[in-house]
Amino acid sequence: MASDRKQKQSNSIPIRFFDGDDADDPADLSELADAADNAGEDFPPDAVDPRHNDAGFGGPELAELVASRAELKRLQTALDEAKEALARRQADFENYRKRIERERGEAHSRVVADVAAERAEGTIVTKR
Repeated sequence: MASDRKQKQSNSIPIRFFDGDDADDPADLSELADAADNAGEDFPPDAVDPRHNDAGFGGPELAELVASRAELKRLQTALDEAKEALARRQADFENYRKRIERERGEAHSRVVADVAAERAEGTIVTKR
């Protein structure tokens, strides 16, 4: 008895297995790399028919390649975030250094101005 229920759209990647005789074929390796490049793209559910095996590639190599590319993408994102955080911290430190230098110069100028004003008023006695 046939079911009237619609099939749910699968989020899995179709994996095709092949025997070891086809493993050394360079055309299969390039197709394997192309499939891994496209593995992250969204395909309609009928775009890839797992029963149609004319490409001759798949299996653990494809799964490992897809997993490796996903891990690489995650690590590149983490690296970019770390570089951004480093740039922000360097900019913050540079701003801090400039602010401290400016405040030090202002404090020195204030002290020199206070001493000059006191000397002009005669409140400071100097030894001669």
